[in-house]
Amino acid sequence: MAPQAEELRLRIERFFKMSGFRLAYLSYIGKWAFLGFIVGVVGGVAAIIFQAMLILLETFFWEKFALLTGEKLATLLLPAFGGLVSGVIVYKVAPEAEGHGTDAVIRAIHRRWSKIRARVPLVKVIASSAVIASGGSAGKEGPIAQVAAGAASILGEKLGLRVCDRRVFVAAGIAAGIGAIFKAPFGASLFAIEVLYKRDYEVEAFVPSIIASVVGYSIYCSVYGWTPVLSFPGNIFIPPIEFIFVAILGLLSGFLAVIYVKIFYGMRDYVFNRIKVSPCIRPMIGGLLVGLIGLYIPHVMGAKYNVLNMIINGAYTSTIFLFSLMIFKLLAT
Repeated sequence: MAPQAEELRLRIERFFKMSGFRLAYLSYIGKWAFLGFIVGVVGGVAAIIFQAMLILLETFFWEKFALLTGEKLATLLLPAFGGLVSGVIVYKVAPEAEGHGTDAVIRAIHRRWSKIRARVPLVKVIASSAVIASGGSAGKEGPIAQVAAGAASILGEKLGLRVCDRRVFVAAGIAAGIGAIFKAPFGASLFAIEVLYKRDYEVEAFVPSIIASVVGYSIYCSVYGWTPVLSFPGNIFIPPIEFIFVAILGLLSGFLAVIYVKIFYGMRDYVFNRIKVSPCIRPMIGGLLVGLIGLYIPHVMGAKYNVLNMIINGAYTSTIFLFSLMIFKLLAT
């Protein structure tokens, strides 16, 4: 009987260990299902406000201002005006809102206990909307990441979350904002957990990020529609032999990404930061240069997802044009 009793004892121990694990697991899921839903709502609403501001300013700039001055003069001057508005608001009110947004969020998470000042989301919405709506060569993903992360940080403090939980909460906010504005919830959740580190992932944020991004996406699309940002023609079949070219394209894209990052920060550090004028004026100078480029290649101005869709669907096939667009979009940004 002794071996049977020992076997029964071991089974009971395994049962309780397994039950304890499951209870802890359910506790984690329950907690972050609730918090993920809450931050998803915040991120979705933030994306709606950001998009509404963009539409409002684009209407004002390109239907009112351009009507008075003419299209060419508006193309030249509007990006400079948007840069001036952005520069004054950012550097006078919240300097940490400078840049594309993601860098500031990473700094806040790693160096400031995931705390972002309450004024930052509002400043970022106004400044980024002014730049993009006026034709500045910028995207919406970086700004909405900082806006949603800022809103999540404020809410996390109000809820009294610990620093470790607030870090996850802010990451989920990033996922909610980007999943909403780019209409790609799963891609946004992966982005949110990997962008915070150079060679690691915020694994604890994976479940909350998925929940938050789906909720944010659903709220945003209920207002602005469910049509994907990027559209693809029908069902695309790629013969297996062509995967070789896909791999080569991946290598080239990685190489271009490295060049883009080096030029982006090099332009900031070695050109604009050395211009002996007020920081408030530097974005205006950049906007004027973008306007000059836009007079000849207007496709580089603004976020221009419509241009991407046209390229994807074969509207532009000229190699010279596509190469020129690649070079000048890089410089304009």
